[in-house]
Amino acid sequence: MKVLITGASGKLGAYVIRELAAEHDLVLTSRRRPEAEFAHLPWVEGDLTSFAVCQRAVEGCDAIQHLGAQPWPVDHPETRARAEEQGIPFDATFKTNMLGTYYTREG
Repeated sequence: MKVLITGASGKLGAYVIRELAAEHDLVLTSRRRPEAEFAHLPWVEGDLTSFAVCQRAVEGCDAIQHLGAQPWPVDHPETRARAEEQGIPFDATFKTNMLGTYYTREG
């Protein structure tokens, strides 16, 4: 089975890649290159808010392990200042988490 792993360079990515690699063909996608250990695997660089990136990543995949997400609410009053300091737009949580899920659905 060919499995797309979104958010492959994130905190959970390496664990999931290692777990699935023995039994599945993997395609990785993330904004940052995954760990060097996974350099042999196909990687689609990009953001989940890009329809074109998502469609390129899911091409030929049978399943998706969707890990890619904005992990904290950047639009919440208690975290907005932190997001602004990091240059994260106020709608990043919605765009990444909702559009990313929508864009990676079966074509």
